Amino acid sequence: MATPQMAKAEIAAEEEAVPPAETLAMFRKSFAYGSRTDLLFKFMKNLSDGDTAEFLRGLLEKLGETIDDGGLERLLEHVYQWNVKGYLHEHEDQWRYDTGPFTPLEKPLADCRVGLLTASGHFVAGDDPEPLGVKNMTQAEAIPRIMEFIRSEPILSTIPVDTPPEKLRLRHPGYDIRGVRRDNNVALPLDRLKELAGEGVIGELLPDAFSFVGATAQTPLRKKLAPQWAGMLKARKVDAMLLVPV
Repeated sequence: MATPQMAKAEIAAEEEAVPPAETLAMFRKSFAYGSRTDLLFKFMKNLSDGDTAEFLRGLLEKLGETIDDGGLERLLEHVYQWNVKGYLHEHEDQWRYDTGPFTPLEKPLADCRVGLLTASGHFVAGDDPEPLGVKNMTQAEAIPRIMEFIRSEPILSTIPVDTPPEKLRLRHPGYDIRGVRRDNNVALPLDRLKELAGEGVIGELLPDAFSFVGATAQTPLRKKLAPQWAGMLKARKVDAMLLVPV
């Protein structure tokens, strides 16, 4: 026969087994290097709960209108405007640069040797950079280790531009990679650059592209690795680089 103490213990155990409810604040912050890793909505971390509720209310309203007439433009504009508001909300001056290095091309683009560097996390099958010293890390395993990536130095992967799409691999804990998996050109635009080279818009495409995981330790990237990579590219006679952030 169960005693009152046993009943209380069972209730306490059941309460401990139920995860705490996700608050709106937890939800909006989960898109910025959190469990959802969807950079399209990362801006929500800078909004108040009230603004987040207004964004979602408007999104649902416009979704209903889009179901009626199929017009996606209103949805895209709504998300775009709230991206702007979110990023300017707390960091109005952070993304404004009055000055910056400017290096003009020394010759026409049609005569330039152009390279590609992306922060997408691509690599070639059989040449896994093994981040954090882990072999065959999956995307699902990488996502909860985002802070370890951010504290670690990036590893640059070399990707021959003639690599077949089926040989490309992708791993990045900081964004939703589903769109890039459907079309690598979203973040690794090799096909588009080949087309430009074929049309004569650019003079020549460097035989290798380069990729690393952009969620990484910024100080060693800026002070040590970026100068090393720049020296490597200069040695390969690159005139211009297309840089693709994610």
